[in-house]
Amino acid sequence: MVLLVVGTSKQHVAYDYAKQIANGLGNASEFVTRTLREFLLDSEELSQGWLDDLSYCHLLNETICEVSQVSSRFIPSIVFRDRS
Repeated sequence: MVLLVVGTSKQHVAYDYAKQIANGLGNASEFVTRTLREFLLDSEELSQGWLDDLSYCHLLNETICEVSQVSSRFIPSIVFRDRS
């Protein structure tokens, strides 16, 4: 993932900001995965590892994400695009 931080900050501040954003996205992805699995699956399906391989594409154009190009089981499930 590439994060671009613009403004008048020092480079190390921009790197730290990008790192914090990346960590937040990772934590949010883990939370969404766990919540979806608990909401959609029963205990037997959870123990069998269903939905263990969920992937996320944080790019605006999902057609360039690796999972949509190489996976034979790719199903776009949740799409959110902020129009602001």
